[in-house]
Amino acid sequence: MEALAVDAGDLLTLRVVKPKPGFGRQGLWLATRGRLRIDDDPAPQFLLWADRVPDEVVIRVDHTDGLVRFCNVFDSIASQLYGGGMLRQDASDGWIEYVCNNMGLEDTYEKLVFRVRIPAGPERR
Repeated sequence: MEALAVDAGDLLTLRVVKPKPGFGRQGLWLATRGRLRIDDDPAPQFLLWADRVPDEVVIRVDHTDGLVRFCNVFDSIASQLYGGGMLRQDASDGWIEYVCNNMGLEDTYEKLVFRVRIPAGPERR
């Protein structure tokens, strides 16, 4: 699981780079203690499936405790409970890239790749 610092009013951009077909569905769960918004849909958390999400999603932070949390999920359960995970790679273009594996003990982190960009604020520099 990852937690990134955010402020109310921030716009996070999420890009699904490479959803690979495999056993079951894979996606991303994201949440804050407050409210996020995608399009006109407000919610404290969202579950975004890689096979259904557009290439780019803008997530507005309406209210927050200062963190947005997210993790790789597999068929509606947290993959970390069953050996899945994410590796973080900070890119030079301002994006943070996460490469994810699937459930089980495989060590190939290529099942799902997504990128997140949060605008730089003074506290995040």
